[in-house]
Amino acid sequence: MLILKGSILIVALFLLLIGGIITAYSNMSITEFEMRSLDQKNNVYEISGFFEEGEKLVVKWWPADEWRNITLLYEPDIPYPAMFLYFNITGPLLNSTYFEVILARKKIGEYPEPYSFSVKKAGSLTIPIQPNNKTKEVGGVVNHTGNYTASIDMIIPRTTPPYYLRLLKGIPQKNYPYTYLLPVGITTLTLGVVMLVWYKKNLKKSRHIRK
Repeated sequence: MLILKGSILIVALFLLLIGGIITAYSNMSITEFEMRSLDQKNNVYEISGFFEEGEKLVVKWWPADEWRNITLLYEPDIPYPAMFLYFNITGPLLNSTYFEVILARKKIGEYPEPYSFSVKKAGSLTIPIQPNNKTKEVGGVVNHTGNYTASIDMIIPRTTPPYYLRLLKGIPQKNYPYTYLLPVGITTLTLGVVMLVWYKKNLKKSRHIRK
């Protein structure tokens, strides 16, 4: 009987622990961004816009027609002929963020496509950085409210600016994707509490009988 009661106590505590974890997990939020086009300019090297702290800034571009036929570079670590774009994003505190974008041409006559993005210096933005300073795009979450300017400081080999630069603004949205787990967590907690109450009642009865 003592072994059975001990097992019930262990199960009750386990259910309380698991129920607490599931309930806490169900309340977790993730921030996603609703992306909107803020501005677009043709045949330019820079573009600017106003951002609130916590919003996301992303720079997109479309290659110029000249990019299809320029002589690209051959680098040991890149399996295709490549060109390099160097972006500088400056915020209101004049802290610059530098990106290197490698574009690769996989077939003759095609537009060079993005091959890799890397962060050379993080200053005006908060950026999720992967190993070797890699990232997924030119942009990040702005650290301070104000005007931000994104410019292409250098294109290697030298050529015309992109057909257009587009500046995107991401409005942060909090989502709770695990709320469906809340009933499971509450049920598990309740079951654990019931078993713990049952254990305590029977423990008191056993002590009373012994007396």
